[in-house]
Amino acid sequence: MCQSCIGEGSEKIKESLKGVKECIALEEIVYQRTEGLLILEKLSGSAFGKKPEELYYKILLYYQQSQPQLVGMCKDKELNLSMAAYEKINQSVEMLVKDTTSFDNELFEAFLHNLKRQRSLYFHVLEDSDLQHMHSYMLECYLQIVCFIEDIEHFRILAHQGYF
Repeated sequence: MCQSCIGEGSEKIKESLKGVKECIALEEIVYQRTEGLLILEKLSGSAFGKKPEELYYKILLYYQQSQPQLVGMCKDKELNLSMAAYEKINQSVEMLVKDTTSFDNELFEAFLHNLKRQRSLYFHVLEDSDLQHMHSYMLECYLQIVCFIEDIEHFRILAHQGYF
């Protein structure tokens, strides 16, 4: 009889931990996507951003099309996201623009770094068996982000070779 009580308690703890892991993953995804969108917005308005405009449009379209499913996953979750967190992200992006005279390259590198952090995050969620219910969305996002990173790195090579 005691064994069944212990088993029931540990199952509740496991489910609670899964919920915490899910909220942390979702918070980080929202944070990274917000940062990526803000950088993309600044980058697309820069001189450097005008050259790969089609690529930026594809990335923006990806964000728009994948957003409803992410919002659905966040529904009824207690995420620790606030307007202050958004302001912090926005301020860090604004500092990229203000801190350097060659902010186009800085923004481009920051955007690529953001995509790589997103890729890593999606990969970690895919490795976590407790978050299997999120794997379909994460796999789709992971694969798309990998393609964008490859496209951006290819663009960077072409830009360094003088094609742009």
